[in-house]
Amino acid sequence: APVFLDADILKETVNFQLLELGWVYPTFYSQLFYDLRDVMADATGTVRAEGLGVWAQDCTNTGFTLESREQLTTKLIILPKLFRRLADYLALDDSGGVDLGGFRAFLEAKADRLFTVPAGQATLLDTLVEQDGQDLRLTLPPEQLVFIEK
Repeated sequence: APVFLDADILKETVNFQLLELGWVYPTFYSQLFYDLRDVMADATGTVRAEGLGVWAQDCTNTGFTLESREQLTTKLIILPKLFRRLADYLALDDSGGVDLGGFRAFLEAKADRLFTVPAGQATLLDTLVEQDGQDLRLTLPPEQLVFIEK
């Protein structure tokens, strides 16, 4: 039977509780109702400000220097979407290296479409990733990104 999910019911879900504890990242898609996204984004902002859960060590926005594949898989705490794009890119190089020389072009080719909130700017993920050699960072916090389904 159809279920109507409002903010009050959302707050009772395990997914919301994990978000509120900082144990998971938000990843929003355009088909999610904005009122639910706003509640989750507010909870994320609060828990990040408190430095709880993943936010205690997250370096998505502060930035990091990628030095090894082991570092990516066992030491860095970053937005899963960015992690997946890095892992996919590195998988193209069977030497085991981590040269990010072609990462920008790889992101551009992936063309992950999104819009930012509250600005409502339509853009692509590659425009929000700053790169200087092996140094990377996402310029906006995850809760301000709304990905468009492919």
